[in-house]
Amino acid sequence: MQTRYTLSAAAAALAASLAAPALAQDVGDVNVGAGLSTLGGVVEGSYQITPEFAVRGIANGTFGLGVESSLEEYEFDGEAQLGGVGLLADYYPNGANFRFSGGLYVPTGGLEGTFTSDDRTFEGEAGFAEEVAPMATVGYRYAFTSGLTLSAEAGAIFSDYEVTTDSADPADQAEAQRLSDDANDWAAYPYVALTAGFSF
Repeated sequence: MQTRYTLSAAAAALAASLAAPALAQDVGDVNVGAGLSTLGGVVEGSYQITPEFAVRGIANGTFGLGVESSLEEYEFDGEAQLGGVGLLADYYPNGANFRFSGGLYVPTGGLEGTFTSDDRTFEGEAGFAEEVAPMATVGYRYAFTSGLTLSAEAGAIFSDYEVTTDSADPADQAEAQRLSDDANDWAAYPYVALTAGFSF
């Protein structure tokens, strides 16, 4: 009987915490968080300038992930070391939890490996062409009364791509340039991130 009452009390406490209203951001709040993104792990920190505006820094990275993919008629087999750092301005309309974000992203790393087609194989690299790229996302941050925050955002980093090779063969270089041109039909990299953090 005591066990049942204890479990009921715990369930009620959990339900109450989840049902607690989301808190608006207070001026001067600092939030730090970590999670996962389409550029690997992500850590971020933000400072609330006004109820509507915050400035946020992010850093992403993967660590030597094996990748098998395809681009046009080529199969790619290699390693991904994607990542970068960004600085964003967050706008929360009416100081609510929904936000629009925009800023700049400095990508690092890329893909390195072997491109193979039916009649050609060459070693090469693929990655962002720009050293600094515009970035825009929309997101939502929920703040619990305990200070815990959960955030989700989706958007894009706007940059051309480039495929390069150190091969001395002019044919390999021409193929790398052609693949770069084809990849730039979609000059944006999708960015999605889920993070958990704490405000203080």
